[in-house]
Amino acid sequence: MPSNIVHKIFISSTYTDLKDERAEVQMAILRIGCLPIGMELFESTSEDTWDFIKGQIDDADYYVLMVAGRYGSIADDGISFTEKEYLYAMEIGKPIIAFIRKDIQDLPGTKLESDSENRIKLERFITDIQKTRHVNFFTSPQDLSSKFLSSFFRLREKNPAEGYVRAGEVVSAGRYLALLDENRKLKDEILRTSAPSLDAIQEFSEIISLDITHKAQPITKSLSFGQIFIRVSEIIIINSNSESAINWELISTIISPELLDAGTRFANQSQFNDIKIKLYRLGLIDVTETRTARTLGGYTMHNKEFHWSLTEMGRKHYQALIRTPASPW
Repeated sequence: MPSNIVHKIFISSTYTDLKDERAEVQMAILRIGCLPIGMELFESTSEDTWDFIKGQIDDADYYVLMVAGRYGSIADDGISFTEKEYLYAMEIGKPIIAFIRKDIQDLPGTKLESDSENRIKLERFITDIQKTRHVNFFTSPQDLSSKFLSSFFRLREKNPAEGYVRAGEVVSAGRYLALLDENRKLKDEILRTSAPSLDAIQEFSEIISLDITHKAQPITKSLSFGQIFIRVSEIIIINSNSESAINWELISTIISPELLDAGTRFANQSQFNDIKIKLYRLGLIDVTETRTARTLGGYTMHNKEFHWSLTEMGRKHYQALIRTPASPW
């Protein structure tokens, strides 16, 4: 049984038209140490299908909805299973993030609803989703994966879940974690014999304005993404890999460390989160979560902390950057 707490995330969508998107999100979930729950991951069950699905949503800590050009399989009551899952997740108060494909009309015909009645139901479903919550739009499987991570980190921060691995599910969880470990080993082996990522190289020259607030005064400093990556790498290597420490040390890049006080912070924390997601998306860092608990005066306090580590690709890029004094970044 893994020592870290595992959060289970139920993935709800149609299947055949969003197979690639589901795979990307499942891999993203595994990479952050969580467990994806999707109906294609289960063998056939003799239980009533809808009761079984509801049980899986009940057991999940979070729920993610993805909608594109298909309404999906219809249940006996005339509503698609995807919509029924969403309505049930809302009914029981499950923390939800929703994604809708941008420019659905531009999808190929095989990924669009062919039945006119179901097209009307799909349009109504999408309208209902947008009325009930904030919606994120995606354009590709990779775009969805990146936006999922950004949205999920915010959702988990606002709605912390206990997380668990039930005794009867240890084998299933072990299977996923073993696959994750195998994937990381294969990825590292590929990276050891491959050139640095072209995507990362192209983005190192991008100029990013960092804004902090110090003694109620705004301070702005512009750095290239390459400079930010070098600084983050050195913080991880020399000082600490905790996210809070990296946040603080990155602020000290903008203002002299001796001037820092407890009130100094990023003017908008989303700037720091965007850097985190970009580094992760480019395969330069991995992010893990640890939880601790301590009891004082009869009260138990639970704390969680995210930790960053350089991937093999991240180490390669760092070494290449510091060996190139004439780099534009």
